[in-house]
Amino acid sequence: MLRSYAPLFQNTSIAIVGKGQPFKIMDDSEVAPHLAKISNTPRTIAQPSDAGAPEQMQQ
Repeated sequence: MLRSYAPLFQNTSIAIVGKGQPFKIMDDSEVAPHLAKISNTPRTIAQPSDAGAPEQMQQ
């Protein structure tokens, strides 16, 4: 079961990778400004898919 909690800069890392750019990982205080930008974005909960449901066989 997934917990519903807001990301905090203490439990979040952002990795940036791109062609011609060095790999960079941002942690802690480097992440805080980015989380502040999305803090007012409404959160959604993923709905379970029917991937586990058996399919009907065609005859």
